[in-house]
Amino acid sequence: MPGRPGALILATLLALTAAPIGAAEFVGAWEWDGDGDLFGGFSGLDMSEDGLTAHVLNDRSRLMVLELKRGESGAVEGVGLRSDGLLRDNRGNRIEGDLADAEGLAFDPEGRMVVTFENLPRIYAYDDPRGAATALPFYPGFMALPTNGGLEALAIDESGTLYTLPEVMPGGGPSPLLRLRNNAWDIAGIPDIRDGFRPVGADFDDRGRLYILERDFRWIGFRSRVRRLTLDDEGIASDEILMTSDLLQHDNLEGIAIWRDDRDRLRATMVSDDNFLPVQRTEFVDYILPD
Repeated sequence: MPGRPGALILATLLALTAAPIGAAEFVGAWEWDGDGDLFGGFSGLDMSEDGLTAHVLNDRSRLMVLELKRGESGAVEGVGLRSDGLLRDNRGNRIEGDLADAEGLAFDPEGRMVVTFENLPRIYAYDDPRGAATALPFYPGFMALPTNGGLEALAIDESGTLYTLPEVMPGGGPSPLLRLRNNAWDIAGIPDIRDGFRPVGADFDDRGRLYILERDFRWIGFRSRVRRLTLDDEGIASDEILMTSDLLQHDNLEGIAIWRDDRDRLRATMVSDDNFLPVQRTEFVDYILPD
């Protein structure tokens, strides 16, 4: 910028301020278009270790297994459908209506698929996604959760311990990190989620650290945030924010999967819930995370 060195220096300083060393790096976003009444509303996401195969679950209990096509940057650039189906309840019946509001998705070390539901909060496990579910132990506090604020985030660690967070607590208080191990519930801690954000997704990395995807709605659009928790025997040992998006930068991100690429970089892939509305979009979003 000839003749304006001060402006150039100021612009450089602002760029450094906006992208500090160690911040998450945005890689890409890809909009996924589909047809039919059952396309959209994707909230649950689980991904293979190489980031190329994904299970996605929507708010009408539709489960799809996808082959992800990634470009040179590693961002999703397309999908191929491997399988598609609708979940059943613990009696073997198709889950329908408000009861079909599936949100969280994870697999335990034995390969069982586990799903959380927002309306009528409950947790189902599936030995076969095409078969009947097994209902996991019920936490008494589930009944007090608001109709549209139940169980969203779900993650399972390498020991098989399950973690979930309600999106909204009665009275608007902070969401506890609920833990199910040895068929008994307790509270592992209370993450410092605030500033209008609510927990909507979760996953563990290969080092046992827990990532929470948070969402903030501001009437004209959404902001998203990714938080990393390190857990120990006492609860939450450390809590750090890795990424906060701008308003309207992404759509309603609700599902998150953590994986490593072939250069050993830590990555987060997220999927958005378009609420089956034409004014919103279904998109896959990719970031490289600080390790």
